[in-house]
Amino acid sequence: RGNFCIFCILLLLLPSLSHAVSISQTPRDALQKAGSPFEITCEHDSNNDYMFWYRQDQNWSLRLIAYSYGVGFEENEKDFEAGYKVKRHSITLFTLEIERPEERDTAVYFCATSLAPYFGKGTKLTVLEHDLKTPTVKVLPPSPQQICNKATVTLVCVVTNFYPDHVEVNWKFNGVDVGTVGVSTDDRALQAPDGKTYSITSRFLTTKKRWFNTKNTFTCVTKFYNGTRDEFFQGSINGDKVSLMVSLSLSLSLSPSLETVKQDALWAKLSYGILIAKSFFYGLFVFAVVWKLRVSLA
Repeated sequence: RGNFCIFCILLLLLPSLSHAVSISQTPRDALQKAGSPFEITCEHDSNNDYMFWYRQDQNWSLRLIAYSYGVGFEENEKDFEAGYKVKRHSITLFTLEIERPEERDTAVYFCATSLAPYFGKGTKLTVLEHDLKTPTVKVLPPSPQQICNKATVTLVCVVTNFYPDHVEVNWKFNGVDVGTVGVSTDDRALQAPDGKTYSITSRFLTTKKRWFNTKNTFTCVTKFYNGTRDEFFQGSINGDKVSLMVSLSLSLSLSPSLETVKQDALWAKLSYGILIAKSFFYGLFVFAVVWKLRVSLA
């Protein structure tokens, strides 16, 4: 019987193991007024009977909302029986409707299919509490200490004063996207204490050679979703030769002068001479003590 159960499980998973499943969710981003119905559509390209809706809250926890094991067979989890409506329209189409969204419904919603689930890219929903605010973007240069002490430098992009937190941050070097190489961005935007705006930072690691070239331009591009389309905001900074002079100046100020080196060498020689003299006299003292002991014993 155990082998038969394993065989049944393999049969259920076979569609998932046979090829990669493509899942599309629409919309990808959504800003919604409280109380206005909101629907997400999920489609996949396989013949999997099982489909699921999940919700990822702001604390990153993932909770199952509802599932379907075939057309016309849908069931909500207990915590989501009220206000959440799901429908399996076909073997490939599954929808989720939030009937009267509230602030607590702000989350990322994921669709999945098969028992060994393939997930969609998610739908980020924000139930608006107040008016939108577009971001301010500023690029900060590397610190003088970093320029002096390290082979690479880090530029920091500070994106502030925006609402909601539907943003993506990318870097360009001389107008060309750098992708993820040398880029480190905060996992999520940080909400201000008053809860009305957000901020996020991103860092770009580059070489000193690039930074010391004033013809080079480093640009931080922030994509902000305004409810209907993406808007782009950016800040830029050019390479800086002055920082090269600062680096050299700091290096020279921290380096010992030739006169200091000569003095240190002289003191080293004198200290060594004193140590040799002390060793000589100590040897004479020990010899004298030993000689006296031998005379007394004789």
